[in-house]
Amino acid sequence: MTAEVITGRKVWSTITAAVERTPKGERCVAVAYLGADARRLLPLSGGDTLVVDCSERTAAAGQTNPAVVREYIKTGINVYWCDNLHAKVYVLGDKAIVGSPNISSTSEGVLTEAIAVIRERRAIDQARKFVYSLATAEHLVDEARLVGCEAAWVAPRGGQRGTSQPERPANTTPTPDRRLWFVPTQVFTQMHHRRYYLGDDKIISTGNISIRASERIPSHSSADQGGFRLISVQYKATPGLRAGDVVIQCNFAILGRSYAYPPSTVESVMPLGRGRSTVYIAKLRRPADTRPIPLQQLRDECRKLNVSMPTGLFDRPSEVRELRAKRSLLRMWSGIPTLP
Repeated sequence: MTAEVITGRKVWSTITAAVERTPKGERCVAVAYLGADARRLLPLSGGDTLVVDCSERTAAAGQTNPAVVREYIKTGINVYWCDNLHAKVYVLGDKAIVGSPNISSTSEGVLTEAIAVIRERRAIDQARKFVYSLATAEHLVDEARLVGCEAAWVAPRGGQRGTSQPERPANTTPTPDRRLWFVPTQVFTQMHHRRYYLGDDKIISTGNISIRASERIPSHSSADQGGFRLISVQYKATPGLRAGDVVIQCNFAILGRSYAYPPSTVESVMPLGRGRSTVYIAKLRRPADTRPIPLQQLRDECRKLNVSMPTGLFDRPSEVRELRAKRSLLRMWSGIPTLP
């Protein structure tokens, strides 16, 4: 038999056993994401080759864990990065495994996965050629890339399924030392034709820009003050948001008054789709007890500060760079701290 299809719980026992039986240096893998349990599931060693989507984007989305990447590099594995990688190809000596699983405990214990184990020489050579075509010298993961990913890293909300809740970032309080953005949004209160699901939060969208608040959640560290709301904002083009940034949502109402919502801290940013169809989901934490202010009040303050802000729903998000202006803007909401 030159190929065999394996599904369900046998997928990861098959991959791990094949890795352990293959001599080091004869293993090369291209896979999109690495979870916290990757070293156990994929026990590579010195001389092996690993290609993964190791970027600030995937770190901020909790998809590729930079700490695991660093551990692989320390053991002598050649690790390369490839943006937008979605393939899962495992070339292990005299066999190639191609299928659906990323390397995580979620893949192992929750998701329904399938792989094809290929033993035909020509197909194995093609798979190996594909992996090595991505493992070029200019894409070797270096210290600068690792440090950037570690700074952007946000653990997945709820952890990998079947694991304990991860710790939150030490401080999710909006402060003027962080990057500050105006993001135009619109609140939808009725069902629309397009839905996305992200964890436990349902995001309802018309395909432009939308926002929906989920349940109130408690604080998760001593640095948080009181409760927070978890907010999901979807938009078609990312303004460069990353974990730790502060967002002021400028809500443009179709009917009624428009409001500026309290400054919220970006917890993660995740892309959905590819190419022109890509949309971005930013997960924000907003102080639950701080009320919005009229949007016109924010416009007046921006005019005094000579700061530009979105004038309509379809404007691009804009960044406020001057520290003095950020301090003044954050003071507009009671309970938001300011730095001296």
